[in-house]
Amino acid sequence: RFRFHRSKTGWKSQLIIFSIASSSYIEDFLLSPSGDGMTLSDVNLLYLPITLLVIVPIFFFILKSKLKKWNTSEQYQLNKKEKLNIFLIIISIIVLIVIFTSILGTVKRGVYYYSYIVSPIVDLTHSTKVCEILLPYKNTHKNTCIDQSTSRFANPDYCNSLGEEVDKDNCFNALALKQKNHKVCEKITDDWTRGNCIKSIAVEERGLALCEEINVEKIKNSCFSNIAIKLKDSVICEKIKDEGEFGSCLCELKTGIDKDNCYYDLAKKVDNKFYCRLMDLNENICSSDLTIPDFADINYCNSQGNDKDSCFIVLAMRKKNHELCREINSEYRKNRCFESLAIRLKDSTICEKIDNRDFFGSCLCKSKDMVKDDCMNYKAILLGDVRLCDSIFNLAKRTSCFDHFNK
Repeated sequence: RFRFHRSKTGWKSQLIIFSIASSSYIEDFLLSPSGDGMTLSDVNLLYLPITLLVIVPIFFFILKSKLKKWNTSEQYQLNKKEKLNIFLIIISIIVLIVIFTSILGTVKRGVYYYSYIVSPIVDLTHSTKVCEILLPYKNTHKNTCIDQSTSRFANPDYCNSLGEEVDKDNCFNALALKQKNHKVCEKITDDWTRGNCIKSIAVEERGLALCEEINVEKIKNSCFSNIAIKLKDSVICEKIKDEGEFGSCLCELKTGIDKDNCYYDLAKKVDNKFYCRLMDLNENICSSDLTIPDFADINYCNSQGNDKDSCFIVLAMRKKNHELCREINSEYRKNRCFESLAIRLKDSTICEKIDNRDFFGSCLCKSKDMVKDDCMNYKAILLGDVRLCDSIFNLAKRTSCFDHFNK
C-alpha cells in the first residue's frame, strides 16, 4: 500500500507514515482481547508514540546510506538482493514495534508495574484515584490497588472527603473490615455493599444477630448459611426462609456422594438446574432429569430418537433399576448408566454389570466414595495393573502400592 518515491524530498515523511500505518494495521489485525476488560491494542496505542520515537531514528540510520545513494546517484542501481535486504529490514522493524509495544502492555498490566510504579504513587498521594488513572481497565491489579489503598488510608474523615458515593461506600467498607466494626457498615448507603460488609464481619465473629440486621434477603440467607457451615450446625439453616437456599445450606454440610445426592434431590424439588451445577458427579444426568417429564416410561424413552439413551439413564435413576440401563444401545452410555446408578445408590455391586475394565474400576472407586489416591491403589490391586501405582500422588501410598506387587 505504500511505495517510496525516488524524489529527494518527502521520503522521510513517507517512512514515518509507513511505520505508523504498519503498526496500527498489525495491532488491529493480530491483537485480540486479553479477557480482563482490556485489549493489548489499547495499551499499544498508548505506547505507540514512545515506540516510534525510539524505532524511527534507528530506522533512519539503517536505511540512510542506501537511500542516499539511491536518491542521488544515477549510476547506482539497487540489485534484487539489496532491495530484498531493505524489505527485510522494514519487516523486521515492524515486528520489533509489535513485540516492543506488546511487552510494554504486558508490563503495564503486570505485577511489577503495580508494585513498583503504581503502589508507591498511591502511598505518596494517599488517593485511590491513582488506581483509576494508572490502571484504567478492570483487572485484578486495579481491584487490588483500590482495596489495599483504601484499607491503608481509611478513616472517617478520609472516607467523607471522597466525592462519589460509591467511593465513600468502598472506603467505609474497607474501614469496617479493618476495624472489624459493623457499626461503620451502617454509614454505607448502598444496600448490597452494606449487607456484604455486615455479612463479612458476622461470619468472622459467628454473630447470628448481625445477620438479622442485613436488609437484602439473599445476603442475609448467605450469612446464615456461611455461619452454619463454619459451625457445622444444620439448625442455623432453619433461619433461611428461601426453600432453595435452605436446602443448599443443608447440602453444604454433607460430603461426597451424600452431598451430590442432596443437590440432585434439591434441584428436582425446586426445579432449578443451578443446584445440579453444584454437584461433583452426575451433574449432566441431574440436568437431563429436569427436562424429562415425570410420566416418562419405557415407551416414552423409546420414542425419543437421539435422546433415547439419555432418557433411559434418567429413567433408571428414577426407578432405581439398573436393568433399564440394558435398554441403552451405546456401550459407553450403558456403562455410564450403571456407574451413575451405583454412585447414586452407593451400591458397588451394580459396577459388576460393567464389561469395560477401566469403567469397572472407576465405578467401584466412585460408588465407595474414595479419594483419588485410595481409588488408584484399589484399582491397581483389583485389576492387577502395577502401572496405576504411578498415578498415586501421595508418596507413602504410591510406595505401598508398588510394594504390593513386589512381594
